[in-house]
Amino acid sequence: MERSAWELWKEIYPQAIIGRVQLKPFDEFLRSVKRPHTAEASLSPAEIEAEMLKVVAAYEANASRSRSY
Repeated sequence: MERSAWELWKEIYPQAIIGRVQLKPFDEFLRSVKRPHTAEASLSPAEIEAEMLKVVAAYEANASRSRSY
């Protein structure tokens, strides 16, 4: 994990030098990468389920078409 974070930080560094992004010190950057990130869902559980049912239906329709060839 630290090696990947270091490689990413090195990629960001040139952008920070020219002022395009704000660069954190590497140890702070590493801590922020390691901490758990959770996203707040903007959809209700019922809306998420409805979206997933659409995905499943599309997958099943595509799978049945593939089997018919």
